[in-house]
Amino acid sequence: MTTAQLSITGLGCHHGAHEVLRDITLDIARGEVVSSIGPSGSGKSTLLRTLVGLKTPSSGTVRLDGAPVDYASRKSLDAARERMAIVCRQYNLFQNMNVLRNVTIAPVMIRRRPRAESTALIVSREMAFVPEVSDRVVIMDRGEIVETGDPATLFDAPRTDRACAFVGKILRH
Repeated sequence: MTTAQLSITGLGCHHGAHEVLRDITLDIARGEVVSSIGPSGSGKSTLLRTLVGLKTPSSGTVRLDGAPVDYASRKSLDAARERMAIVCRQYNLFQNMNVLRNVTIAPVMIRRRPRAESTALIVSREMAFVPEVSDRVVIMDRGEIVETGDPATLFDAPRTDRACAFVGKILRH
């Protein structure tokens, strides 16, 4: 069994009284690329912001290589941020590189980490690119993971009603 490089268990996050992430549980192995897709407002970007400490989790645990991230500790959060980053699609990408290359350039070039050790959790609205770069896809809706699987299976035969509705909608456009 492969140990997860990033392990998220029961993660929750609130905007005031509104629960925007609900019981997110996800393990990502070293070298794995996981894309998170879903309708606008489903919690994809909030998940990334919570992982890097821009939003405070209200519940759950996050572990990097087995070590828990303590979001109340500046030292723990700084150590986690040394290993995680958000790359914004709008302005910060090198135009001559695809998204995956843009996401892994900092750990590879600056931190001198092998590309094979980089783990990526990508939020994308560009569905054509998702199957090309992803080992696994997570569909989110209303702050929850509603389905996860390999790209071919997920796009061809989603199992849950909410995943079917989302996949059907994107395939019609």
